Amino acid sequence: MRNVQVTTERVRSLREQCFGVFSIDSPSSSAFLLLRDVSALVRYPLVDGVCEYGRFPIPEGTFGAGVADIVAMDYIPDLESICIVADNGDIVTVDVHGGDQGAVEVVGQIAGGVSVARWSPGHELLTICGRSVSSMLILTQQWDVLHEIAVDDVMSDLSWRSDGTSFIAVDTKHNLVVLYDRNGHAIARSDREAHDALLGPISFRPNGDFAIAPVLHDAGSSGAKTMMCLFEGANALRHGQFDIDIPEGCTLVSLDWNVDSSLFAIVTSSYIDVMRRSNYHWYCKIRLSTATPIVGAQWDPEDAMRLVFVTSSGLTSVTFHNDVTVAGSVAGVIDGSHVLLYPLQKCTMPPPLAYARAQCQDVISAIALSESSLACVLCDGSSLSVFDAIDQLEMGSTLSPSRTVDLGGPRRLRHLSWMADGRLVAVEAIEDGDDGLLIVDPCGNVSGCSVPSSPVVCVRDGAIQSSDGSVFRLLSDERIGAFPTACPTFSISGRRLLIGFDPRRSRLFVSGELISQQCTSTVVTDDGSRLLFTTSGLQNVLHIVDLLASPCIEVSQRPIERGALLVADVPDDKVVLQMPRGNLEVIHPIPLLMQTVGKLLGKRDWRSALLKMRRHRVDLNLIYDADPAAFDPEAFVNDVNEPLYITEFLGSVSDTNTRDTVYTSFKACQVVDDDDADHAGLASLAVEVPGQGTPNAPEQSVAAPRSAGKVNFICDLIAKAIAKRPDAVRLVQPHMCALIRQQPPRLEEALRLVGSLGTMAQMTAMRFAITISSAEDLFSAALGTYDFALVEMVGRASQRDPREYGALLDDLRAMPTHMQRYNIDLRLGRHARALEHLATASPISVDLCIELIKSHPEELFPVAFRLFPSRHPALLTAYAEYSRSGAAWEAAGDDNRAMEAYREAGQWREAMTVAFRVGVDTSRLARDLAVTMTTGPVDEVAARNACHLYAEYCQDVGNAVSVLVRAELWADAILIARGRNRADLVGRVVGPAVDRCARDLHAELASNTQRLKYCANRLVAIRETAVDRVEDDDDEAFDERTQSEMSNLSAFTLTSQCSSVDSWASKPWSNISSVTRRLKQGSAPAAKQRRKARKMKEGDPREPAFLVKQLRLLAPRYGQVAALLQALLTFQRYEEARAIQSEFDAYLGRLATESVRLPDVFEGVLDDSAKWRVPFLAPLQESIRDAEKELPLDTIDEREDADEETVLELF
Repeated sequence: MRNVQVTTERVRSLREQCFGVFSIDSPSSSAFLLLRDVSALVRYPLVDGVCEYGRFPIPEGTFGAGVADIVAMDYIPDLESICIVADNGDIVTVDVHGGDQGAVEVVGQIAGGVSVARWSPGHELLTICGRSVSSMLILTQQWDVLHEIAVDDVMSDLSWRSDGTSFIAVDTKHNLVVLYDRNGHAIARSDREAHDALLGPISFRPNGDFAIAPVLHDAGSSGAKTMMCLFEGANALRHGQFDIDIPEGCTLVSLDWNVDSSLFAIVTSSYIDVMRRSNYHWYCKIRLSTATPIVGAQWDPEDAMRLVFVTSSGLTSVTFHNDVTVAGSVAGVIDGSHVLLYPLQKCTMPPPLAYARAQCQDVISAIALSESSLACVLCDGSSLSVFDAIDQLEMGSTLSPSRTVDLGGPRRLRHLSWMADGRLVAVEAIEDGDDGLLIVDPCGNVSGCSVPSSPVVCVRDGAIQSSDGSVFRLLSDERIGAFPTACPTFSISGRRLLIGFDPRRSRLFVSGELISQQCTSTVVTDDGSRLLFTTSGLQNVLHIVDLLASPCIEVSQRPIERGALLVADVPDDKVVLQMPRGNLEVIHPIPLLMQTVGKLLGKRDWRSALLKMRRHRVDLNLIYDADPAAFDPEAFVNDVNEPLYITEFLGSVSDTNTRDTVYTSFKACQVVDDDDADHAGLASLAVEVPGQGTPNAPEQSVAAPRSAGKVNFICDLIAKAIAKRPDAVRLVQPHMCALIRQQPPRLEEALRLVGSLGTMAQMTAMRFAITISSAEDLFSAALGTYDFALVEMVGRASQRDPREYGALLDDLRAMPTHMQRYNIDLRLGRHARALEHLATASPISVDLCIELIKSHPEELFPVAFRLFPSRHPALLTAYAEYSRSGAAWEAAGDDNRAMEAYREAGQWREAMTVAFRVGVDTSRLARDLAVTMTTGPVDEVAARNACHLYAEYCQDVGNAVSVLVRAELWADAILIARGRNRADLVGRVVGPAVDRCARDLHAELASNTQRLKYCANRLVAIRETAVDRVEDDDDEAFDERTQSEMSNLSAFTLTSQCSSVDSWASKPWSNISSVTRRLKQGSAPAAKQRRKARKMKEGDPREPAFLVKQLRLLAPRYGQVAALLQALLTFQRYEEARAIQSEFDAYLGRLATESVRLPDVFEGVLDDSAKWRVPFLAPLQESIRDAEKELPLDTIDEREDADEETVLELF
């Protein structure tokens, strides 16, 4: 699909007559030619500015007499010299770059003359065939004879393989092709019967798989024809052929492959055909014609796309590049005098097949495509053929030129291009001058103008590019940008970005910035929004770049077959690639596909969007997720109007928002009028703003959900839209699907819809319902409609045995209507409806209703109270038994059971109220309630309630005070004792309890101080060695081995029982246990189980986290200390209170010190302790007054775990 286009063409006139054999020096971009009189070697530059014209004189007599032609001339890099082999046998070297520049040396003489001489590719060996003797010599670079081979006859031509392992020679006398190894041994010969007559020249393809030689073929009545025969590079057997047409009077000069084996040149005396092989077909890609005879030509040995040839009057250097000629969706491929046309939007025929052909009078050298026209420049440049209406091609047609434009004589034209106004422009190469522009208007008038800079390397998109990379606006000197290097393939995107591709260096540029150094092909989409390019490497990859983003970003990568190249981007999302074999493949990249889907959804073209998404397996949820507020169910149904497609859409809908999961980069677009667009297809996209719907969206009564509830929402909308249509029966399948897909499925409505159809359509619709739903669910739903005919239809459609359901239906038919429906609802688990049917029966079966209610109380009691609003004793009793509520029993009229229920619930006020009303012994009830409240750990609320019951209803002050003491409510206990004239209880009960609590607090502060010191020091030490080892690990997950090692360690409590501080402080600190919390509730075995200690060993990775937890448990309990100090003041135990306050103050100071070292550990644990500190108790009155002022009882903050008993084990 790629045409070989001329990039630059430089024509220089020769100052003197030269031989046709010449040599190219690639590093200096120059050509060396020998004058016809062998008086000098001259150098011509191939590129301006690299080198200058040079002349190297050759002394007279250097070449012997009789030099008629030059057999070989090569530049030898190792010798920095030109080696010339003349036909008379003279071998001469001329130093052109070495230290003896210009030195001429005769290195040898071959007696009898030379017919052909060829250097090996590495210039290591020189093979010479004698002209008068049947011998072949192989010389080294030092001119030593390595081998001398006797041959049957004089060889007319030979060619080396590119790796230097073998060469092939042509014996025209014996009509043979002989394959030799590098030592001169013949390893294969061709079959002389396989071809008619070899003409002489032969060329070995550089990659070595075959050689080509011309053969004169007898075509019978058509006369003799010339064809090119292919010979296997391994055995010289004939491999294939293709015909060539050499006009009369034209002679074949040479054959030559370029260095990368991609192009093959057939050089004749009048023209040069550049051929390419693809998909087993030989294309004539371009013909270079000259006004004067061609005497020699060869490819640059390093630059694969440069061809240099010599005519009798000039030297021409031509550089090529490969490019695809595409306009719209039509691609054109040059093949001799034909242009193969491919409308890629319709089909992708593999070349050399073609959808249509355009036939010209002569071989074509350049073409240009527009949306509807094709222009062809013929090889001599004298005329231009134009073909119209190529956008209306018919398969197999052959087009003739619509018109021909006379260009006024032979011209060397390239870069043919259409302008927006219908004019044609081409670049003309002028001998020994700068390039010029040739302009042809639609009327056929020809004019010319100069170019801003020469030589020109590309003309495209209304711009022209020079060899230095500068880009100018066409027909003006305005410079619009530049590339770092010349880019023969470039384009301008919608944002006026310059995109250039340099195929020689595999570089891709966007606005001068290098994007890739491994690029092999590029394509810009028609709307200019995406750049597609392929890269080589370990894996060939197709890249897609968003040109609308600023800066441009890559949005996709896709691996492709090695050697695959981009051909075109066909609207809307089709990308055509050409494989290395020549065949075409079509892909639909996700970014382009989603862009097309976005456009279709923006235009509300629901059917086209659905079909495209369905074809490419795009999640159909995107139809709704693209813009939920813009989804119009009625328009969607009317536009799609196909039951299968609507059903498929409903079947794919899910509650997942695909724009949040799969298609996160998708953009919903809205298409505006083309008149407002600055660039076709580019400015017409309006990207959705997050949080805003698409303009002109249809109004919906309910907010459109984006995920949860989406299935029900869409299905309900579609069902309503279908129901409104007059032909709703035709869309019965999507209508049923919309009902059944909802959660819960609306099966009964779907079945009623089936029942409304005709007899023939009912069974079809029922079978469809069974395919999308469970037959068992449908049977149950049909039964729930109470329509037995519908039940039988479901049974037949699901092929169930009538014996399975026949007996059931017979039993139901024999029942009264209410009982019939009651049994059906009970069978289907619809208990509320079953109860309703029982309630409407006459007479009402109360026992059956109560039994049903008791079987499902939580569901049916609310329904029962609604159905039976009047007071119903049996219902109230059943509800009281279910709820076990005292209020329910009171409503049912059973006070005794109500009082018991209140008592069990701990509602002592309600229980006492009922007891007074019933007239039972209230003191006994109050005592039972108080005992129940104070069993186990006692909190403040329970203690106050129990105290109230004991004091008020039992007149038991002793138990009331004891309960308050257990909760450490010292002030309340003293108040009750003195207020009830039981002052003895203050000294006998309250005082000993205060003493016991003070002793426990002494022990707790001492132990906590020791624990704080150890844990803090240990944590600081660990952090100094390994700061990042603190982990938030669960201290429950300790191994059994650690637990067994710590099972015998001592423990003490913080509030009640405490072992001696010395007993554990004196033990080795090799391990530390955790603090566990033992709730005062529950039985003794359960409490013992909760007290099971969890141990930690020093050095364990979890030890830092464990120590942090222990330190946080050492937070001070300000409220308990304050309450105890108040009690000690009351009992006038000043010294003891002063000691506790001093110890507590020291403990707070220690905590403050450690919080400085470990601020993260104590953050949020320590409050401002200054406001909690109680002043020292001297004098007494001031101390009491200050304590009351700073610590009122109602402001003490009770810790949340005040009722817990903390157990600490240390060892």
